Amino acid sequence: MVPTLETTPHTLHAELRPGWENFKHGQQWINTLTPYAFPAIGALPLEALLPDMLSTFCARSGWARLKHLPKWRMTMNGR
Repeated sequence: MVPTLETTPHTLHAELRPGWENFKHGQQWINTLTPYAFPAIGALPLEALLPDMLSTFCARSGWARLKHLPKWRMTMNGR
């Protein structure tokens, strides 16, 4: 089976989930990808994805809208 943008995160999520301290956060990680990323680009093989494709997808999708996150999370990378 060719790894896709949908199958790979599910595999990774299953492997990482036992190590997450907060079950809710672990579920949010995969639940955020499910309605936005998987229907749009989930079937693409990983080797076909280019950084520009992901940037364009994030910019155009509702997945890129971070209004639901607390301000401190949105600014953590900007320290």
